[in-house]
Amino acid sequence: MSRDLRPIYTAPSESAAKERFTDFMKKWGQQYPAIIKMWNTAWTEFVPFLDCHSPRCAPAAPIPVSSRRTDRHRLCRGGDRQANAALHHIVEVRLSYDTATQNYRDTHLDKGWAIYAVFRALKRAVARQIFHALTGKCAVPDYTDLRPARRAKNLTLTAAAQHLGVWPSRVGELELGQRPNDELAERYREWLHTA
Repeated sequence: MSRDLRPIYTAPSESAAKERFTDFMKKWGQQYPAIIKMWNTAWTEFVPFLDCHSPRCAPAAPIPVSSRRTDRHRLCRGGDRQANAALHHIVEVRLSYDTATQNYRDTHLDKGWAIYAVFRALKRAVARQIFHALTGKCAVPDYTDLRPARRAKNLTLTAAAQHLGVWPSRVGELELGQRPNDELAERYREWLHTA
């Protein structure tokens, strides 16, 4: 039954949740009418929960605060402050190490965005990625080919690490998929192909 409930509370909108609830009702309504009745009476309390698909769960959602001549937004002051702090730290780390995030920041600052607006946009993107990862809708990079390819050529982790300029433990973590790094994986694949 819980497998059939999951599509309801992971629905992207209220109408999609209603459709999925109708399917659930057809399957389980005869056997568990009390559960159907409970869902029907609590539907209005459940609908705001669907907003957690957006960054509103943490205060990264924009709220319009426009005056007569300017249109601008501020962050939602409600929500979970610890989640907001976590999003902020994630964005700071990504700005330090991730080139795509750095390029996004630079292009939007060149367009005239303020740094807080760039942070807000990045925090919303991170919140969406985290939600999709938690609900199983996140693409996970596949590194399962790296270790067998290295072993087939009788290469050691140390030799691979020396060529790539990283620690051997980093190469091992990459092979096991514990610390994804697409750029390092691509360089590693190229080296394995030519070695």
